[in-house]
Amino acid sequence: MRFAIETMGAERIGHGIHVMEDPAVVALARERKIPFTVCLTSNIQSGAVADIAHHPVRSMIKAG
Repeated sequence: MRFAIETMGAERIGHGIHVMEDPAVVALARERKIPFTVCLTSNIQSGAVADIAHHPVRSMIKAG
């Protein structure tokens, strides 16, 4: 995601829940006001997260 933001000039990120794995990229996205499109059901159906209880959307919101 860092590459997408810094090099490619991304203005939004779709399905970027793994951003939470790198606090520096979270800070970069927050600083540049990059919104994330997140679909909880899609993330569960695709296996990106095990279930709703393990989805990082709450952490993403808290992180700004």
